[in-house]
Amino acid sequence: MTRYRNFDTLRLIAASSVIFSHSFFIAEGHERNEPFAGPFGHILAIYGVFIFFILSGLLVTQSMMDARSLSAFSLKRLGRIVPGLLVCNVLTILVAVEWFYEGTWLQFLAEHGRMVLASLSLISDGPYFNGLELYPSPIYLGTILNGSLWTIQQEVLSYGLIALLFCIGGLNLTMAALLFYAVLCMQYFGFWGFNKFMGNFILVAPCFFAGMIMYFVLRYHRPAGSLALICLVLLAGATYLCILDYAFPLLAAYLIAYLGTTAPINLGNAARFGDLSYGTYLYGWPVQQLVRAWLGEGAQWWEIFAVSLPAALALGFVSWHLVEKPALRLFAPRSGRKPLVPHASMDERLSVPDGSPV
Repeated sequence: MTRYRNFDTLRLIAASSVIFSHSFFIAEGHERNEPFAGPFGHILAIYGVFIFFILSGLLVTQSMMDARSLSAFSLKRLGRIVPGLLVCNVLTILVAVEWFYEGTWLQFLAEHGRMVLASLSLISDGPYFNGLELYPSPIYLGTILNGSLWTIQQEVLSYGLIALLFCIGGLNLTMAALLFYAVLCMQYFGFWGFNKFMGNFILVAPCFFAGMIMYFVLRYHRPAGSLALICLVLLAGATYLCILDYAFPLLAAYLIAYLGTTAPINLGNAARFGDLSYGTYLYGWPVQQLVRAWLGEGAQWWEIFAVSLPAALALGFVSWHLVEKPALRLFAPRSGRKPLVPHASMDERLSVPDGSPV
């Protein structure tokens, strides 16, 4: 089984891009000066999230197709997402309350106990508490302990959708393409659902379904450099025409598949210290908030980024080796049974650390 290390590097680059963009927001209270916001329509962090979801659609579809049972797939997903997230939220709340809350722990729990439970159980999209402010902010930015966790809810929803499609026999190229074009049309016609949760899903869903499409394409087609170059040119044209939102998911999915499986370019062995991308993503925002509180008013975006990125990488290392990797071993299913669905194999099977959580 060949290990495609470029996927590891792409995920780590995506996680770092989120920290880069958030440095502007946390330092300045807005994103207008983020260099990608003007010419590309979104800050770089959004495209980092899109890349995560493309990889997730591709790799989690493979995980489902290779699963020995539906319960085995569910346990893997649970082990990949929940332990790291739970530990991150607990540590974030502990540090924030200990360093920045003026009352006692009993007072905090009496006032915010329900919100703590909502944060730990993924009902809430991130921990934030009135009266717990890391630094003064006119838009209450200092109260948001982790503003990156909205994507985790969408990731879990995507896992459930994969499992549902599998159960009804709809996990195939045709269904992936139909879902892709359905959510893309929703974006085009301005239908973003009836609440923030569904709006967030419609934002990232085209990339997830594009990743699913690429999984089925890769079963029969090895990405070609010439087609990857055409995709790159088309992306440049879409940027110029201000239609990148609609062109990015599928074109970028092919580019990512090419870079990950076929390209002669070696992006380095980002996983030599472990799979750091998920932990880096989880801890990026809390670290940046602490750095902003430490540097004080007038902190520059580059100062926050320069301090936060290595700190988040270090915490990602600790999270992987002490939490995520042991959890995956604990939740890994026993071997000995054949996968539920036999399918055509690629020339070289994809091999990365069990999916691509955001």
